[in-house]
Amino acid sequence: MALIRVYPLSGIRRGTTPSLSSPPSLHSRNLLCRVSPMEAFSARSQKEPLVVIMGPTGTGKTKLSLDLATRFSAEIINCDKMQFYKGLDIATNKVSVEDRRGVRHHLLGEFDDRDGEVSADNFRSLASEVIASVTERGRIPILVGGSNSYIQALVEEVPLPASDESACIELLRQKTENDLNRLAFRYDCCFIWVDVKMPVLYEWVSRRVDEMLDAGLFEEVAKFYEPGANYSQGVRKAIGVPEFDMFLQCFPPGSGQELSMAEERKRLFDKAVSAIKSNTCELAKKQRERIVGLEESGWKLHRIDATEVFFSGCLAHSGVSSQDSALSSPVSSRVVADIWEEMVVQPTVKIVKKFLEI
Repeated sequence: MALIRVYPLSGIRRGTTPSLSSPPSLHSRNLLCRVSPMEAFSARSQKEPLVVIMGPTGTGKTKLSLDLATRFSAEIINCDKMQFYKGLDIATNKVSVEDRRGVRHHLLGEFDDRDGEVSADNFRSLASEVIASVTERGRIPILVGGSNSYIQALVEEVPLPASDESACIELLRQKTENDLNRLAFRYDCCFIWVDVKMPVLYEWVSRRVDEMLDAGLFEEVAKFYEPGANYSQGVRKAIGVPEFDMFLQCFPPGSGQELSMAEERKRLFDKAVSAIKSNTCELAKKQRERIVGLEESGWKLHRIDATEVFFSGCLAHSGVSSQDSALSSPVSSRVVADIWEEMVVQPTVKIVKKFLEI
């Protein structure tokens, strides 16, 4: 069996973190705290604080992390293992510099996968350094991403092996009561689980794939295409890259075949899009299963049910009226934003404020 080569930390080239503007003033209208969160927190805990935003792909974790970071003096640490790497920004759903609202991000698009993969152990070391730096500067670290095995590798004193997702889920469920009593974390963690009922999430991620295609997903993947490339390592594992491989093999970019065999082109293209949607839904299902396993193993998770937000979002995209919400007109994006604020942001802000005791 071929093994994926994992380079030591010294062998990984990190990009330069963009120089961003200063964080919002404590007197900013968006900032809910009146004292330094770190000052309030350090008075009661010897461990470094860590707010962790978890959830399946497509549940709005990035948006929530930004909503929190602009209300607290915080910086964001990426924990989506496809977003560690440079390139394929649409396929990996990286938040753009323009959309970061001036919030500093770490471990986002910093590595070249030609230097090897960022393993869970690599991430544990890298993220630990970032957390120490963030807290030393009196700011709150917010960890966000769907790579739950990497989150576990970072926060647990003795993490479970992270290589086999299904095996890890089973190990988590087999933990005994004594195991739960011994559960120890390296940080004082506040776990936020953004959850969406799977039928609604499946519909949402399917629509999101269509939006990604409109934003240039295929063109991005086509530029990245290399015949015979290895799709088992680094950013090439991102959903959207291997699925378009057969299409690009048959109709290579610049080959002059782009306008020929229209019916076959459409068939292969539609097949690739269907596979992207199916694989994204399967990923979301596995990610949720792992989170449930972590909760059953003793992790105290604050579950935020965002189902209504995404149900309304699907209606907004389709132009269908929502009977349940007593709306006589199609659900607007403004209504969806208001529901997000009420049902997701405000409850999470209360949880984090209580965690920080401010």
